[in-house]
Amino acid sequence: DNGVGKTRFIAMIRDAIVEPGSIANIKVTPSTVLGYGDQALSAINGEDTPLAMLSRRFEIGEQRARSLLAGAGVAIEMQEKKIGALSGGQRSRLMMLI
Repeated sequence: DNGVGKTRFIAMIRDAIVEPGSIANIKVTPSTVLGYGDQALSAINGEDTPLAMLSRRFEIGEQRARSLLAGAGVAIEMQEKKIGALSGGQRSRLMMLI
């Protein structure tokens, strides 16, 4: 719905992350990292695989990458398929990992 305050709410969360303690009643843990992903998910390459992308981006081992992907809802059998073959929801969850 328009006019219900979604943009203002997101701005408040952003401000609380950028400047902890600046927004009353919003507490942010020190380890919180601000990120952005557009609706088109343009930051991920559809020709890459989830396993390769995550392992490369964070320099983590295969087992850790597989565990993170599974936790994000990317089934083991999909982890070595092209990202373009994932469902929209799976791609969105993958984007949240990166």
